[in-house]
Amino acid sequence: MNFTVTLNDNQVKTLIRYYEASKVDVIPPHMKAFFKTTHCTISVYHTNKVMFQGEQSQNHYEHWLETFHLLPEILPSKTGKPDDFYKIAMGSDESGSGDYFGPLTVCAAYLNEENLTRIKALNIADSKTLSDAQIRQIVPLITPHVPYSLMVLDNLKYNALIDKGYNLNSLKAYLHAQAHKMLMKKIQDEPIIIVDQFASPTHYHSYLKQFKDAPRPHIFQTKAENAYACVAIASMIARYAFLKKLDELSKDLATPLPKGAGNEVDEVASKLIKQLGERRLKTIAKIHFKNTLKAKALIK
Repeated sequence: MNFTVTLNDNQVKTLIRYYEASKVDVIPPHMKAFFKTTHCTISVYHTNKVMFQGEQSQNHYEHWLETFHLLPEILPSKTGKPDDFYKIAMGSDESGSGDYFGPLTVCAAYLNEENLTRIKALNIADSKTLSDAQIRQIVPLITPHVPYSLMVLDNLKYNALIDKGYNLNSLKAYLHAQAHKMLMKKIQDEPIIIVDQFASPTHYHSYLKQFKDAPRPHIFQTKAENAYACVAIASMIARYAFLKKLDELSKDLATPLPKGAGNEVDEVASKLIKQLGERRLKTIAKIHFKNTLKAKALIK
């Protein structure tokens, strides 16, 4: 994925100094500078537009947004929203399921008549199009005004449940149902429930056979965060909670933990195994991911 940002002259000079060791000497005439790091290339144009490309492009992009305080507008404008986008309903979504490091988070959020005007003013859009830097800025503006319930399954408990035979979808189903139940209790209502679909309705309900009085969603839809504002809000809050927890883990370890499950994750995991052992890894990572085997292979 590509990310671009336009900087002023002083900001460009700062960026060029930062990447000096990765500078490529021979560049096209339309470029001011070009850098190639292990997992990202950085193109600086004469217009002061900077493009980040590669596996870690988003991390580099967000680093400079935060460094220069250049967070994009609170929410990007979006046209052509579905007619039912602002449906009064409870929506739920999860974050962290594709990330090796960090917990699994699930949020249910309730869009009602009281917060509808405020949410419309924020122009809530498809949360998956937002950068993590935008998520960090937006969510604190939303949470004081939207009833929500957040579930955070830490890595130690997550790994213990996987060892007992649960799979990722069964864990997500339980967390979604628990979030629904807690939010219904909070708002003292039983609204329409919309779930960002990660399994068929039949499988979803089968996962919850042991869940007493599990609320039954009314709508299962893939990419529901693009179709319903309540799910978009839930997705943002779940991602925000995941990022905050990942920040805490990184601080405790004095090691930045990368997001996702790419090659950089393997490298960091191998270093942590050597430094702290596999037992500690269970407290910070989803060890059933293939990254664990890849990390061990790097040690040999």
